[in-house]
Amino acid sequence: MPPAVATIDTGTRLAVDRTWLAHERTMLAWVRTAASLISFGFTIYKFFQLEISKLAEGPARAADRAA
Repeated sequence: MPPAVATIDTGTRLAVDRTWLAHERTMLAWVRTAASLISFGFTIYKFFQLEISKLAEGPARAADRAA
């Protein structure tokens, strides 16, 4: 006797594909959000690193550089 093969009708198959694509879109959105937050964090870090280095130079050096 041949093994029982489950057949899926077209409507069910399309629903499964639609669900799979929705999960994939959600995962890509999470990855995109995470990458944006990481790059924003690096930007903020570098900005404050630059500000701290300006403060460490002192006001005289900053005024000389601005002139």
